[in-house]
Amino acid sequence: MPSFSLSGLILFAILVILVVRTIGKFSGNRSNTGVAPRGTGPSGNAFCTNCGAPLSGDGLFCGGCGTRRG
Repeated sequence: MPSFSLSGLILFAILVILVVRTIGKFSGNRSNTGVAPRGTGPSGNAFCTNCGAPLSGDGLFCGGCGTRRG
């Protein structure tokens, strides 16, 4: 059986961490900032499209995250 030295194991662990982080960047981390929640109607003014917070009737910006209403 091959034996690994401590430096070989550390190098292998760093490589695994880098691969996992790279895969994580290209997989399911995409946000759906342009999609309004269901049932908001065509205007999309009931909830913020960025954070999902309920919006007041006359504000130009979301009170939760500051995104301008569309």
